[in-house]
Amino acid sequence: MTNNLMKVRKEAGISRARVAAELSVDVKTLYRYEYGVQCPNVYTALRLAAYYQRSVQELLPPEGGVYKRQENETEKSPSPKSVRGFS
Repeated sequence: MTNNLMKVRKEAGISRARVAAELSVDVKTLYRYEYGVQCPNVYTALRLAAYYQRSVQELLPPEGGVYKRQENETEKSPSPKSVRGFS
């Protein structure tokens, strides 16, 4: 799994140990996330996104592509009508 976790962490100048300690995640687990050996669960992905102040999609782009943030991009939740099964 390709992701931007290590890139974002290094750009911020933060050690893996510090991120792991502040998020209460094992350093080895964070290493596995950064190298794509293991994928974080949804809860951890949301915590990582909040920590780095990035979107989950930016940190963990869909397979086969790298997500690049647009200047005017805002985080939007889908309206209930646009979510399948809700009308």
